[in-house]
Amino acid sequence: MTFLSDLEQSTETYPGADTVAEIGRLLSSASEIGDVYPQFAGLVGELIEFDRLSVSSIDSTTGLMEILYVDGVYLSDRDAGFGHPLNGTLAGSMIENGRVVGIDGGTSISDWPGMDELTAAGLQSVLVASLMIEGELVGVMMMAKKSPEGFAARELALAGQVASRISGSVAAEIRRDGIYRQLAA
Repeated sequence: MTFLSDLEQSTETYPGADTVAEIGRLLSSASEIGDVYPQFAGLVGELIEFDRLSVSSIDSTTGLMEILYVDGVYLSDRDAGFGHPLNGTLAGSMIENGRVVGIDGGTSISDWPGMDELTAAGLQSVLVASLMIEGELVGVMMMAKKSPEGFAARELALAGQVASRISGSVAAEIRRDGIYRQLAA
């Protein structure tokens, strides 16, 4: 398991900075991430090789994680709209550490609750990055790939940069959805 500290994530000049900036511009131009998710996933793919990319929201009051967007390998139990408790999962563990976490083929991802679907689909390496706004967790970005070699430190750093760019968009979408639900009730 590889961790990347917040300090390592904060580098200003790094390879891929132009693509990370383009991600920020893309998301700031859209009212909903879903409108530009395929382009977002394409840009992330230019930075970090993955076979599956998902963005999920986290409800801090209920402890539930809901998958908002997915690109790549289809998992029937892990499609958009799928929700499950965060406690005891890889994402939950990552949140406790407050870092970008990478698990490769040397560490069995099947040991983590909820990872059976990923390993059954041949996904052997996982990267999880928290989406934070003003110190509050709003979501998780998760990448997985079939290669057992895992994600390099550079990729973890880039994932941290991407996560910081999309956190605001995810938080705004969660707030908007919450308002719509309240109005509908």
